[in-house]
Amino acid sequence: FIGAAALSGCGDAVMWLRVKLTAVFAACIALPLGLVLCAVWVGGNESLRMFAERDLKAATQTVAATIEARLALDLSHLKTFGALPVMQDSLIADGGGEVARVLSELKAQYPEFTDLMVTDARGTVIAATSSNDIGRPAATDEGFRSAASGTVYQGPLVVRDAPATTTISFSVPLAAAYDRQTVIGTLSGAVDFGALVKAAKAQSILASDQNVILVARRLDGRTGAATRSDGALIDAVQGVADRAGGAGEISWRASSYFVSSAPSKGKGLLRDPGF
Repeated sequence: FIGAAALSGCGDAVMWLRVKLTAVFAACIALPLGLVLCAVWVGGNESLRMFAERDLKAATQTVAATIEARLALDLSHLKTFGALPVMQDSLIADGGGEVARVLSELKAQYPEFTDLMVTDARGTVIAATSSNDIGRPAATDEGFRSAASGTVYQGPLVVRDAPATTTISFSVPLAAAYDRQTVIGTLSGAVDFGALVKAAKAQSILASDQNVILVARRLDGRTGAATRSDGALIDAVQGVADRAGGAGEISWRASSYFVSSAPSKGKGLLRDPGF
């Protein structure tokens, strides 16, 4: 994540948390470099700067941890719904439409899921939140193959073109009620990573600033999610994020920026998501 902000009404350093961020905060994901926060200081003394840099670094760590916690919670929800008795209807290709109803309820309750689908044991999609997926053969999908073997699957961050979103997918096996071992189908869900980033920002100390830009960007340069684009700032900060420690300063548009990073850790997940 990259951020830029200007301080106004600079005063006593100990008042940092009461000073409003009045300029611009920009953010992006440079996978797998980490969460990077950058701020513009247009006034104030070194003591104020020290407090600000410390608190901004803490904010990046908080946002990164919040995103991972939500991903872990979404995976937990998927496992819980996969264990519902109604999922046994995958044996009869959801003849009564109950599985489709549950998927609709899950998506309504957890809107960060962009897609949800259930397959039978052969890999045919029998229920989905997108009508285009129903009947689609998914036997060659990596998520299906993993879940069909009885293993929970976590995919990489993927940039989609239509609509333009960055997602991370999970798949869980559906076990037969008669022995809790035989896999009779799979349940898969794709999570909108951009929605999680926005939600994490809203829960952070940055939430009160209305001029916040969030951008999800892969290492290959593709942008997956953004509230506003500022490619010049993202490119300028990228070099600092690449350095050892992922911290430093840059000069951009006649202003000084502080950059710090907080890498993802994969807590509660199958593996580090790499942001």
